[in-house]
Amino acid sequence: MLNMNQIFSVKISRELISADFLHNGRPVGNSGFTLLELIISMTIISMVVLVLYFAFSIGARSWNDDSLRAEKDIRLEAVLRLVEDDLQNVVPYDMNWERGRLSVFTGGPGTVFYVTGNGTGAFAGAGAGLFFSILYVDTCPETTEDCLLLYKSSRPSPEFVRAVYNFKSSSEIQREHFAPGMEIANKSLLILEGVEGFNISYSMEKFIPFAGAGHEAPESRMSRDGALPDKFWVAQETPGQVRVAFGFEDRDFVVYVPVGSW
Repeated sequence: MLNMNQIFSVKISRELISADFLHNGRPVGNSGFTLLELIISMTIISMVVLVLYFAFSIGARSWNDDSLRAEKDIRLEAVLRLVEDDLQNVVPYDMNWERGRLSVFTGGPGTVFYVTGNGTGAFAGAGAGLFFSILYVDTCPETTEDCLLLYKSSRPSPEFVRAVYNFKSSSEIQREHFAPGMEIANKSLLILEGVEGFNISYSMEKFIPFAGAGHEAPESRMSRDGALPDKFWVAQETPGQVRVAFGFEDRDFVVYVPVGSW
């Protein structure tokens, strides 16, 4: 049996252990967190994750915008090069059909018909033979924007011949808003979407590189807005030069091209 001293010693030891274990509401020396500390920690971690997410999102959006802008610039450069190559390789072409002799090169502010020796990668036999072409602006499918479209055929199809004839036989008002028709539209390639103020003008004067349009006196051969003197071209011969102007992505582009310089 325990004597009184032993009983008293055990009692004191239990009280000391109990007091040490329950100090400040938790075991002394325990490295755990209280519920409040856990909530604060989770809140801080959530805020850090949120900041990192927004930083990543902004960076990704900026990279995507730069990528799209670069892609549009590459496409624009390709379109300008295509138009220049097409018109520089124009071939004077007359055809006889049921309604008489028809000179193919013709055009107005929003449309130009021509035969060129320049093909494109989208057509079999590109770079060889002749291509009967229409470069024109029309409303984009399913949008209200204007699109630049290109029709090309390795032969003078009936719809192409009819479109040339209809343009030449139309009045100036009709030529101003001429559309080649659904047969042409269904076979056309959309080459640039979202063009603004598209305009083509013509001149019999030859374009001399590095000397400019009209070379000797360009200011007397252009209208106030910089267009060449001929708004429409329905003559039998081809013009000496063509001016193509349009807006794209808040920028203005003007290209003077010598016609048939090859």
